[in-house]
Amino acid sequence: MYQVPRQEITAVISGVLMEDVAVTNATVIIKGLETFATTTLDFVDCLMVGYQKEERPNRF
Repeated sequence: MYQVPRQEITAVISGVLMEDVAVTNATVIIKGLETFATTTLDFVDCLMVGYQKEERPNRF
């Protein structure tokens, strides 16, 4: 659908987050970005995966 590779999107967003933005639960976002780069899931779904992996690793 989009012409920009997911790995490139992930790299740009990661760079911005590391340099210019203060966020809570940064590890959740990083895990979400890692998932986004390697799957075809929507970004919001990837954030949910990141949250699950980081905040509730033993739930499922």
